[in-house]
Amino acid sequence: MTNELKEKYEALLQFIEENPAIRIRPTSVMIDSEIRPLFYEKFNDVCRQLTVDSISKEDWDNVNELITKWKEESAVVTDQLKLEGIRLDDKLADFFNDPVNMGIKMTSSAFMDVLRGISDFNTFVSDNSIIVKSAIEKHYRSGYKRWIALKIIEFVDADCIYEFPSPESNYSSSSIEGISTAYRFEEVPVLKNTSLLYFDIAEKCGYLTSKIVLHSKKFNRFVAIRPEHYEPVWIAKLRSNAQDWIDVRKINYNFGKTDLYPDMYIYVADDTRDLSILCDRYYLCRPHINIEIESDRDWLKTGGLSSAKRHAIITRPKCGTIVVSKNPVDTTIVEEQKKPQELSDSFFSNHKAVEYVYEKPEEPEVREEKSVVENNIVVEASDSIAVFSNETEPEEINEAEEQFAAVDEQLDNSENAQEQETITDEEEEKIFEPELDINVLYTNWNTSALEKLLDEKISQIPRYPTEASMIELF
Repeated sequence: MTNELKEKYEALLQFIEENPAIRIRPTSVMIDSEIRPLFYEKFNDVCRQLTVDSISKEDWDNVNELITKWKEESAVVTDQLKLEGIRLDDKLADFFNDPVNMGIKMTSSAFMDVLRGISDFNTFVSDNSIIVKSAIEKHYRSGYKRWIALKIIEFVDADCIYEFPSPESNYSSSSIEGISTAYRFEEVPVLKNTSLLYFDIAEKCGYLTSKIVLHSKKFNRFVAIRPEHYEPVWIAKLRSNAQDWIDVRKINYNFGKTDLYPDMYIYVADDTRDLSILCDRYYLCRPHINIEIESDRDWLKTGGLSSAKRHAIITRPKCGTIVVSKNPVDTTIVEEQKKPQELSDSFFSNHKAVEYVYEKPEEPEVREEKSVVENNIVVEASDSIAVFSNETEPEEINEAEEQFAAVDEQLDNSENAQEQETITDEEEEKIFEPELDINVLYTNWNTSALEKLLDEKISQIPRYPTEASMIELF
């Protein structure tokens, strides 16, 4: 606790003591209207000082610099696309408007509990300093990510912005009509022009759509920027046959449900229909480029490239991954971490993930078997099973047996292949990452290296014939 904070707290207590018109009890707070403004001025002074003390002066300088850069770049993009505004989620908007006032709002309720005698001041300072610091760091990272997104929008020289509207809601929202019902088969959203740029945040959505779709004059193509990945709950009736699709169920089975996706996807297409659905309940559209954004000073020493490599293994971006670092990086450490590392068991949720990484064909697990169980005839193969009563016509049973007979042949072939290529126990224990295309760039506030690399990668993306870019029914 700093001396400034202690002095402001003691000044508030003295003010309360000198003014009997302020009556604060555990169950009620009564303050006469004449003195209320002065009371809350001193009350907010305490919360303001706690917020200021929660991070260092250097960190506050970085926060204020980010806010300045955000406002400047927002003005550039707003003018470029003739936008009515840029929409952020409420908490991030509060951070950009006034981070200190954000801290005051975060701590005021807990501080009032101190005055009511419900909690201790020292405990309040200790707990809320951590809470405010964590919130500022979180919003700083989020804000820097969105600043990078604005710089990419400026770079591609967009002359028009579109969106594929899709319901997206927060789990805490009381209004999630149309999203909560899972396993719904729904039409794909229709592209529409927009004059708003959306960066709001949700935790689940009907579909994961291209939140930002731009027509790029620089590339004469459509570029989609998708910040954040949310959990889709609907099943799309239509998907583009110009894109590659990854089975989300397989991702979840092999890698679990945490730390799966990058900070940002970039997709490029010649037909906007190929950008309509990026992910539904079962399939993820394979991205062209993954963007990972690191704003922490020591990210390379703490987490390093592990998350970026994990996301690349899972999503397999066609043109690789770009890791944007706000702070300088040690190239020696980067090159060492880029080498394929041995994967520990904790990397996967299931050992079959090795087949996912190397795209090995799945093998049948069970041979065909026929048995009589409680007067029923059971025919099994792999994960299929057919049950017939003893009164079933023999032709039906024979037909099922013929359909399952192929399983025996497939299993025998796979066993022969295993005999020809035996893997030792020692080799099975060591699983290494595949070769990954990962580029680490130091940007700070200069994105020229990022723009150059994006130019190279987007220019290499082949064009898909427009007449073939049809939406295929699934």
